Amino acid sequence: MLNITTKQNEEMKGTTGLLVSILARYPEVGTVTYDPLKRIIKFSFLLQEEVEIKRMEACTSLMQEALLTFHKLEYRQPDVLFVKYENNVPLASLYIHRDVESLSLHEIALIVELLKQQVGSICFLEKELNDTLHEDEILWQEEMISSLLEDLRGIESTQSLYAFREEGRVMVFNC
Repeated sequence: MLNITTKQNEEMKGTTGLLVSILARYPEVGTVTYDPLKRIIKFSFLLQEEVEIKRMEACTSLMQEALLTFHKLEYRQPDVLFVKYENNVPLASLYIHRDVESLSLHEIALIVELLKQQVGSICFLEKELNDTLHEDEILWQEEMISSLLEDLRGIESTQSLYAFREEGRVMVFNC
């Protein structure tokens, strides 16, 4: 068994906690990356099969429009709002990049819900992870995400982090 010990500063612990909480709360999210230089969070969603291009173009367009509308209703202007689809046979991926300053828990929930409505049946997720979360755990995860997002806005971070789920565990790496 390999045992690795690393030192983390408070900023890195908070960012790591945010990425872990997002993956724990939303099993639809395949990976999440934090880029401190651009101050963006990158979400990726894996689809279990190749999807017709027109369908995914419509999905990405709908998501982009819905997120812009969400921001208008919230009286916010996102600095970065990027939605892209890639077809990598036999899987496909949907990427969403968002700036930290205007990203919120409600927007993350909206992204996941839109994705489930548009391609839910083929979205890759670890169902057992979602089935094991109880309502109080879900609320706790959501509170953590909101709090850690708010904390991240107030600090200048230098460490890029990449998180993904593997066999029910969340893995976080420095990039």
